[in-house]
Amino acid sequence: MDVKGFDPKELSLKLVGRELLIKGDHNCRPSQTEQCLERKFCWRRTLPEDVDLSSVKATLTVLNILEIEANKNKPFESDIQIAVCDRPGDQPLHKPKNQFGHAQVIRKEPHQVEEEATVEIVPDETDQAIGS
Repeated sequence: MDVKGFDPKELSLKLVGRELLIKGDHNCRPSQTEQCLERKFCWRRTLPEDVDLSSVKATLTVLNILEIEANKNKPFESDIQIAVCDRPGDQPLHKPKNQFGHAQVIRKEPHQVEEEATVEIVPDETDQAIGS
């Protein structure tokens, strides 16, 4: 996102549930004698279900481009327990976990709680080297 004309302190990012909200608010300062434009924007997007919300990060480049990136959730993976019988008709050596006579893995979905988080804008290290 191009945020030219906005100071990093004039930008805010907020994550509420799966919704990413980016705001910019540029105000003129009373000490300025030159003409000044006040600018505001609000950008809102719902992140896809496969995005790992804890991995969302923002970087502001030297060219004032705000880059947002996040990782995808890893697919669910689990070993499946096998019930073993000595002979046909025997009961399994360990009790299966369901009524159908075979073992199963139960995947519990985490509670989907809407959480609010503030995303910190971190300057890109390569950008700092360029400005030095």
